[in-house]
Parts: sequence; C-alpha cells; structure tokens
Amino acid sequence: QTTKDSEAQRGVVISEIYRESFSKIARRQEQVQADYERRLDRQVAAAVWLSRLSPTASLIYTAGEVAGTGVRDVRRFRKALHDYRVRFLNYAEDKWIERARQGGGEISTADYPRFVYFRPDLGERLGAAVTDTGLLAVWNLLFFVAGYVAFLRYDVR
Repeated sequence: QTTKDSEAQRGVVISEIYRESFSKIARRQEQVQADYERRLDRQVAAAVWLSRLSPTASLIYTAGEVAGTGVRDVRRFRKALHDYRVRFLNYAEDKWIERARQGGGEISTADYPRFVYFRPDLGERLGAAVTDTGLLAVWNLLFFVAGYVAFLRYDVR
C-alpha cells in the first residue's frame, strides 16, 4: 500500500513539474504565435488595400465575403482553431494529471472537447462586403463617365 501511495505521490509531483514547464512553454509559444499572426494580418491588410486599385480585386473580395470564404473568414477560422487548441491542450493536461494521480492506467477521452465552427450569417457577410461593393460602384461610375465622355467627343463624320 505504501509503495503505491509513494508512486502516486511521485506521479503528482512529476505532474506539477510538467504543468509548470508546460505552462511556460505554452505562454512563450502563444506570444510567438500572436506576434506572427499580428504581422501576417498587417501584411494581408496592406496587400488587400493595395490590390483594391483594381476593380477585379474588389469583385473577388466581395464574392469571397458573401460566399463565406473571404479574408475575414480565414482570420475568424484561425481564431476559432486557436481557441480550440487552447481548450484541447488544457483538457489533455488535466487528463495527464488525473492519470498521474491515479498511478497510471488508461486515459478516457470520451469527453474530449469537439471543434465546432459556425460561419457568420448572411447579414454579417454582406456587411463585411460593403467596402468592396462601394468600391465597385465607384469603379462602375468612373468607367461609365469615361465611356460617356469618350462617346460625346467622338466625331461621327
């Protein structure tokens, strides 16, 4: 009995050491990941605004936002995936510690957290496409005015 108790106690101590080490590593990894995603988001935003000099880009961004496959949806999916990763790692850590306290054995994963992602509704997707829809209207107006002026200047003789 005492051997089993000492093994369980040693398992708890190892679990606590593991938890501290894991927490330090996870915090640092979160910082690196957050920095990477901030830089990526800034670069994507700059590329999107620069590409809007072309009406084709505005059309593509509008279609992507309405279809739910646009830049914002990718960012939203990445955030949902990140949140799930944190939940799952916390779950795995708790299961590891529970196993150590019990002195070993199998881990039941019947209750693991499932990844669930909900796309935004149509109203939210249309709202995200307002900027590009407005730019398309401006491009349409500019091309119409340019065509109309060219038509008026054309000499029919």
